Amino acid sequence: MDPTSILIGLDIGLVCILVYVLDPNLIRYVDLFIQGAVVWLQLRITQGLFRVRLWYDKQSLRPGPVGRFLRDQQLKAIQRNPAYREFFRKTND
Repeated sequence: MDPTSILIGLDIGLVCILVYVLDPNLIRYVDLFIQGAVVWLQLRITQGLFRVRLWYDKQSLRPGPVGRFLRDQQLKAIQRNPAYREFFRKTND
């Protein structure tokens, strides 16, 4: 049996114990780092969604067929919304 893998495992364990003894808050630091990474990832996803929405809104303000199409789509979405349906009812005068 080759003792190198056992010695490597013992060395890694010894280093972990030594670091924990010297800095008992290491586990808390790692936990905070992992939580920070999750928050950072959520922030990047939210920023991307906002950028896409702002780009979409900018495109709908441009003159031309694409802007007109996007404005029509937004108007149809508002008209289909039950909260605003009463404002778009056709009245017989």
